[in-house]
Amino acid sequence: MSDGTVIKVDATWNKVTIDHGPLENLDMPAMTMVFVVADRAMLEDLSEGSKLRFVADRVNGKLTVTEIEMQWTRSRGSAIRRLAQLRRLRNEKARLQQ
Repeated sequence: MSDGTVIKVDATWNKVTIDHGPLENLDMPAMTMVFVVADRAMLEDLSEGSKLRFVADRVNGKLTVTEIEMQWTRSRGSAIRRLAQLRRLRNEKARLQQ
């Protein structure tokens, strides 16, 4: 797994921009680049500035994030409040789509 920081999340196109360390399995140095995500659900907890560990690989010729582990750098209370906020936003979005 490689360490990275989320720069941008593009849920419309299933993409995330990550400033990352070396990707040894792809023989790539540290840089900032755009990846497709293997599963749209991976984007749900991501926001700009999120710290993560991830695995990327070539899938159908595209650089794709196949695994993500969030690196919680906030206090436990702050993280719990953020998760509650995300749940409220998802519930509100679902309500509006009905």
